[in-house]
Amino acid sequence: LFGRMQQLPPDRRRMVSNAIRDLRAMPPGQREQIIDSNRFRSVFSPEERDIMRGATRLPLAPPENGRPEE
Repeated sequence: LFGRMQQLPPDRRRMVSNAIRDLRAMPPGQREQIIDSNRFRSVFSPEERDIMRGATRLPLAPPENGRPEE
């Protein structure tokens, strides 16, 4: 997944990263609806949406300070 992200042009990588961050705040069912929405289909390529799908399924790393985010 990391390698696939690195292959994207920097501007697309930024857009996909921002979308992943926003998607992580949603319940899993809603994430799928958004990734498959017409809006996302018109903005992101199938490859980019596949990266999002994979990234949102990964467990979140703990915050650097070791405490859960508030």
